[in-house]
Amino acid sequence: MRKCFFATSVALLAALMSGCVRQSEIKTDLFEKNETVMLSEGRTDSLNMKISLEYATGGVSAEVVDSINRLISMTAFGPDYDSLDVKEASAAYISEKAKDYKESNLELLAWMKENNDEGPTATMNWYENVSGFFYGRHGDVTSYVVKDEAYQGGAHGMASDQGVNFITITGEMISESEFLVPDYKEKLSQLLTAHLQEAMPDTSAYNALFIKDIEPNGNFRVSGNGLTYVYGQYEIGPYYLGIIYVTVPWEEAEQLLAARNQ
Repeated sequence: MRKCFFATSVALLAALMSGCVRQSEIKTDLFEKNETVMLSEGRTDSLNMKISLEYATGGVSAEVVDSINRLISMTAFGPDYDSLDVKEASAAYISEKAKDYKESNLELLAWMKENNDEGPTATMNWYENVSGFFYGRHGDVTSYVVKDEAYQGGAHGMASDQGVNFITITGEMISESEFLVPDYKEKLSQLLTAHLQEAMPDTSAYNALFIKDIEPNGNFRVSGNGLTYVYGQYEIGPYYLGIIYVTVPWEEAEQLLAARNQ
C-alpha cells in the first residue's frame, strides 16, 4: 500500500504557492509483520506480535528519509532502536520481546508441571499490537503517532499513544520547548485546562479525573484542527477512562508557536 502525506494548512499552501516556503511531500509505504511465538512445544500458550508502521520512502532526500524512519523506530520501540530502520527495528524488537516472554513464563510453567497443573493460563498468553502513522502537519512541522496495545500478564492490558514531531524538510526532531515560545507553560496549561471538559465524553467522566488543572506533558501532535496533547492511562484519570486527547484550536494556540512555525 503506497500513499502520500499532504499538508493541510491553508497558510502553508498559500506560502507554497507564493514560493516563500519550501516544503516537501513525504511519500510513504506500510510495513506489516505478524508473528506468534509459542511458549513451549505441545502447549497453546503464546506471544502474538502485530506490527503495522507507515514509513517514509521518498519525497525528501535519502538522508531525511533515513532520519524520519529512525525517529519512527525510536518512537515505536524505544531509544535502543534509533539506529535501525523500521524493518530492522521491528525484527529486533520482536526477538527481544520473545526472549522476555519466555524468561518471564518458563519458570512458572516448570512449577506448574511439578505440581501436575499443566492447563493453559490466561496470564501466559501475551500480545502486543504496535501501529504507527503520519498524523498531521502545521507550518514546517510534521507529526507521527505510534499506538501500542499490550498484555503481559496481570489483571488487564495497557495502551499508549506517543507522538514524535519533526521538521519536514530535514527530518530533525523538534521538542515541545523548541516548537513553542519561551515561557509557554503557564498560558498553555490554562488553554489545555479550558478545553479538558469538552474532551471528555460526559460530565461523569470529567468528574472522575484525578487532575483537572492539566499541564503540557511533551506528548503532543499537530493537525489541521489544532495542537493536541495526549494523556495516558492513569496520568490524569482512572484506567477506565483510557487515553485522553485535549485539543487547543489554532486560533488560540498560534500565539504560543515559536516564530519559525507561524
